[in-house]
This record gives sequence, C-alpha cells and structure tokens, in this order.
Amino acid sequence: MIKIASVAGLVSLSTFPSYSLSPSFSTNTLTYSVKVDGNQRAVGVVATIQDIGSVLRINGSKAVSGAIREVKTVRIGANTVLITVTARDKVTVRTYTLNIIRAPCNYFIFYFYFYFYFYFYFKFNF
Repeated sequence: MIKIASVAGLVSLSTFPSYSLSPSFSTNTLTYSVKVDGNQRAVGVVATIQDIGSVLRINGSKAVSGAIREVKTVRIGANTVLITVTARDKVTVRTYTLNIIRAPCNYFIFYFYFYFYFYFYFKFNF
C-alpha cells in the first residue's frame, strides 16, 4: 500500500496549444519531447498532480495543478522545461523533463532569400 504522504507524480501532462507528447504520457515516464511550429514563441504547460497536497513547480516556480503555466521565450531549437512534484512528506521528489523543440521560423527564410536577392540584383544591375 502506498502512503498518500509519499506520492509525488503527475496524472497528466499536456501543452497549450495542444501538441503531441512523445512518448504518450505515463506517470512513470519522466522525459518527454514535443515539436512546435517556428512561429510559436510561448507554450503553455498543463500538469496535473496525483496528490492535491503535493507541491508542483514548473521551471522552479510554483504552479497550480491543472492550470496553464506559460513558458515564455521558446527559442529556436531545444528548450528544456523541468516539472517537479514534491510530496507532502517533503522528501519524495519526482522531476519530469519536457523538451520543447521549436522549428526554424518560415519568415526568417523568406526574409533571408529576399535580402540576398535584392542585394545581388542591385549590386550587379546598377
């Protein structure tokens, strides 16, 4: 029998807007990744704890179970979010890692292309 005081885990984990976690959520799996669009500069993390008496922290800041916690400034490439659950006994701690992978921005490629197009156009045609 598990003592309620030593329960430190999540019942669910998701993102807002909704992106697919890889692998699918399981309480005993501690590392996840999610791929987001290039224009996504902030992502909300929704974590729900097993025991209401546990303390939930997302990137070191206290968070409310089941509520959206915004992760601002998601950079292009890999971004790590640490989700820590501390049980009532203050000894049992479980840390989940969410790797948010942001794709390159499409508008960056667009501007890059046109910058060089006009640069060489004006350089060699005038």
